[in-house]
Amino acid sequence: METPIQWKSIATNQYALLYVDQPNLKAVLTCDLTKHSFTLEVNGKIYRLLRKGFWSQTIQWVDDLDFVVVELKQENTFVGKYSLQYADEFYQLEFANLPLVTLQLYQSDTLLAAYGLGVEDQRVQFVMRSSGTTAPLLEATLFALIYPYALENIGFQAMNVIGI
Repeated sequence: METPIQWKSIATNQYALLYVDQPNLKAVLTCDLTKHSFTLEVNGKIYRLLRKGFWSQTIQWVDDLDFVVVELKQENTFVGKYSLQYADEFYQLEFANLPLVTLQLYQSDTLLAAYGLGVEDQRVQFVMRSSGTTAPLLEATLFALIYPYALENIGFQAMNVIGI
């Protein structure tokens, strides 16, 4: 089954988000874990990922004018539930680590996207599922959150995307 979106490595620590039904959409995520920073460029507009608050529990995407475009807040530290606001819409993000890390994005109990690590052919691999209707900033949020786990477990240089 072909997934409606795909992340493709285009350079070291740089990934393009490709939408099957939107070939003119240009979204590139640049990752720098030494500085704990992520930058997303969508059709020429630049967004930066910031961590705010005590223990950096609030995550924000801000534009070039430092206007908050996406805000992700932890609701419950112990159960891995987050609330996410984007364009006056509210979403829920669930984080699970059983047996491997999984992030699931919901809106009104409808699963929009899921990113995680899975096992295929006895190897840990990056696994994603997306409706293809979610905005690049939402997809980039999931990718940025899963990126350190994937890098630690599989290394993104040899990343294989499995659509489920």
